[in-house]
Order: sequence, then structure tokens, then C-alpha cells
Amino acid sequence: MSTSTIYAVRQQLGYYGISTLLITGNIGNIFLILILGRALKQHSNSCSIYLLVASIANLFVLNTVLISTFYGLIHREPINLYNVLCKLRWYGGNTLFTISRSCSKFYFILKLFLYLLLK
Repeated sequence: MSTSTIYAVRQQLGYYGISTLLITGNIGNIFLILILGRALKQHSNSCSIYLLVASIANLFVLNTVLISTFYGLIHREPINLYNVLCKLRWYGGNTLFTISRSCSKFYFILKLFLYLLLK
């Protein structure tokens, strides 16, 4: 397999893989925001709040990190030209991923605590 073939396969996987992740991820997070937002209007639940914040953070991560990665497949990224942009992109993405994971962990810890408490 030559280098140009590997590069072409990588390009095609990037086009279709990233765009599929972007579309399905946005649809899923928007549905979660709508469902959990409606549930919070009826009664306030801390588990719903954690999942709502996690889905909002995931929405921002998808739309910042994946769109800039997809743009980098088609055009020359400005992130490669400026070191500050590169650091901000990865710092922002990692921060939002951490927020999302923390909210998910808090949700499961709280759910376990309530299960053990009410048992």
C-alpha cells in the first residue's frame, strides 16, 4: 500500500466519519436537552441537571473540536499557523470534555447514593 493510498483512505474516513459523528451527536444532544429541559420544568431533579449540563458541554465539544478538525481536512488550518490557537483549541476541548465527564460521574454517584439511601 502506497503512501498516497493511505492518505486517500484517511481523507475519506475523515470526511464520512467526522460528519457522521457531528450529525448524530448534535441530534442526540439536542434531543437530550429538549427532554431533560421538559423534565426540569415539571419537577427539579439534580440527576436531570447533571445530564443536562453534560449534554450541553458535549454539544459545545462536538461543534468546536469536530468542526475545526473537519475544516482541517479540507483546507489548511489556521491552528497550524498560530501556536496560541492550537493551545486554545486543545485546552478548550479538554476542558469541555472534563466538564461533561464530571457531570456524568456526578449523575451516576448521585443515582447510586439515592438507590442505597432509599433501599
